[in-house]
Amino acid sequence: MHIRLGLVPAIVVSSAEAVQLFLKTHDAVFCSRPKIQASELISYGNKGVAFAKYGPYWRHMRKFFTLELLSNAKIEMFKEMRREDVCGVVEEIKGVSEGSDKDFINIVLSLMESNNAHGVQLDLDSIKAILLDMLAAGMDTSATASLWALSELMKHPLALKKAQEELYHVIGLDRMVEETDLVKLEYLNMVIKETMRLHPVAPLLIPRESVEDVIVNDYLIPKKSRLIINAWAIGRDPNVWLGDPEEFNPSRFANSDIDLYGRNFELIPFGAGRRVCPGLQLGLRSIQLVLAQLLHCFNWELPDGASPCDLDMGEEFGLVVSRAKHLFAKSTYRLKLEKL
Repeated sequence: MHIRLGLVPAIVVSSAEAVQLFLKTHDAVFCSRPKIQASELISYGNKGVAFAKYGPYWRHMRKFFTLELLSNAKIEMFKEMRREDVCGVVEEIKGVSEGSDKDFINIVLSLMESNNAHGVQLDLDSIKAILLDMLAAGMDTSATASLWALSELMKHPLALKKAQEELYHVIGLDRMVEETDLVKLEYLNMVIKETMRLHPVAPLLIPRESVEDVIVNDYLIPKKSRLIINAWAIGRDPNVWLGDPEEFNPSRFANSDIDLYGRNFELIPFGAGRRVCPGLQLGLRSIQLVLAQLLHCFNWELPDGASPCDLDMGEEFGLVVSRAKHLFAKSTYRLKLEKL
């Protein structure tokens, strides 16, 4: 769909087929970000990875982000901290790994010392923008998605029971969930996929901007056109999601190779192509761990004998899609452990 935002031509994409055309076939053209005043204010002049224009600065920052901050090794390094935070342990947080005393702040500050080697000038605003990207990707995403997942499970008690039975059979009730357990929790991961399909944290992905004129399906799209991906609509497309696309049904992902990494354009809550969310690994790991611990440690029910059918699933739209009303739930501790 073509619209004009004032003087700016914009293309709104709401189908998996069209997304593949723009984010795979023409990804090199639609790889930049538009200049938006709001993003300049919240990301210190678009110095973060999420909002930076495509070019040497973005490439350098993206490389640093993926290799130094959010590589699998670095994510693994901080698993103890994530575990303690998720479990809500009252003890002082212990060291995050053996063999390294660096935290995220020290790693990021070391980037400033290597500026000249890469020909990219960084300052404190750049560092603050990177940390903002980290917070948004790892915390806000996991909190919102986990709340939606728990809401859907409480509205669908059979799915909740199935998820908890899987946790019992894989882990038992005498220990906590470890990150090494997550790959074994097939149904839990289906729950997360289904939650992200129905409730993508960002209903509209961060807009892209074309760096040159391009012809797409015989239509000329001029340079500096804005590309808006409607992830919310794509996740509910009846042409892709058979049966009732509005129904929460984790089993639709059984025996499916669809994942959340941007390879399957019918499910792209983290984006796709070269501007896919660099915090995808951290965000997804956090969602898995948070939800697994909540379901493993507690039994959940609605207060005052309320029926699951009466649970309000209304959405509040904004930069993220959050619940319109707070979720009130009653929890009962179910593990045999007295101390977490």
